[in-house]
Amino acid sequence: AMRNGKRYSSMTKLETSCEGVCYVVPVLGSDPHEKRDISILYRYSALVFGHVPQNWSSGVYVSMPSNGCRRWKSSSRSQYCAQDADGAKADAEEESDVPRVSTSPSTGGDQLFVRCISRTIGGNSETLTLTSLIVESDAKDGKLCSAISFVLRKLGHGVVNDRFCKREGAELPRIVRNRLKKKTFCGCYGLQIRGNAEAESIEVPVPDRLK
Repeated sequence: AMRNGKRYSSMTKLETSCEGVCYVVPVLGSDPHEKRDISILYRYSALVFGHVPQNWSSGVYVSMPSNGCRRWKSSSRSQYCAQDADGAKADAEEESDVPRVSTSPSTGGDQLFVRCISRTIGGNSETLTLTSLIVESDAKDGKLCSAISFVLRKLGHGVVNDRFCKREGAELPRIVRNRLKKKTFCGCYGLQIRGNAEAESIEVPVPDRLK
């Protein structure tokens, strides 16, 4: 992209269907995709179905499936494929991909840090609770919205308006369903840029519908 005669390149990666903040830097050389010695911690907000375990209020670490960050591009293991919102193909969800949850970080492999922010009762049963989460990851591949939705769905807490969670949405009271209809409930609203210099944090307001 060009601005004021300068070329800029995005250092962050988001799906086209995912709203959120991006980090752009001026291009120093001739290559707009030049490598920079930085790492990025993505901070997502999500609204999910169900009453999450109590220890999620303090935060838990959740393993990502081995194909999570590749966004299921390989279809060799798929029994069927479905087109996701970003146009990529998603492998069939397999029982072997159930994520592991721990109160301490593990070594090796990508993982998510998930923390419960608030709960809102959507009906007369705990099964109709809506829970607001913060999800953080420094996975280098970026484009984490689909992977986050997949992981949370496998844990029994699908993201609101996830196309694989229509049954959970149908169980909400009609007045609640109408308020949630056709809206995005997972987005990246915070970044922490880590490089040779001091870490830089970038945050934008989280929409009220995710709180």
